[in-house]
Amino acid sequence: MRKNFFKQIGTGFICAIMLMVLSISAFATNAMQENYDVTTDKGTVLAEYTFNVDTNGSASTLGDYYDNDPVITDVPSFKTGYLYPNLSKYFGLTKAFHVSTSSDQSSGGIFLYLYNPDGDLVSDDWSMGVNDYAYWTLFLPSSGTYTLKIVNMSDETVNVAAFWEG
Repeated sequence: MRKNFFKQIGTGFICAIMLMVLSISAFATNAMQENYDVTTDKGTVLAEYTFNVDTNGSASTLGDYYDNDPVITDVPSFKTGYLYPNLSKYFGLTKAFHVSTSSDQSSGGIFLYLYNPDGDLVSDDWSMGVNDYAYWTLFLPSSGTYTLKIVNMSDETVNVAAFWEG
């Protein structure tokens, strides 16, 4: 009788720990939010990239890591724009996809839809602010050219930069 009691207590304890771990991992977020303005920063390092910003606000990269170059575009207010970031090769099981936005506007939103090289939607309700930085981690993404559909829901043009982490 006493032995069964300890088995039940032990089983309950293990179940409680498993439930706690599952609930913590279920609510963990993989998007890191920071204020990042690619048009005003001079030489800011994001992962393995250094963005140089010239006097007219155009950004360019000084180098790449595994040929995963950042791509940059401007999306007019209440319009849709597209970027085509390339994922050439990588090591490991996951890959982080980074996006930064900048605008003269302080309010509004950006909705992002990432499609893999086969045309399948791989993003899930990705959204961010007009002056924002975020990244999402994808599990075993396939190599190739992805399509990022950007929907600008603000009153101003938004500059968007995206790249795969090296």
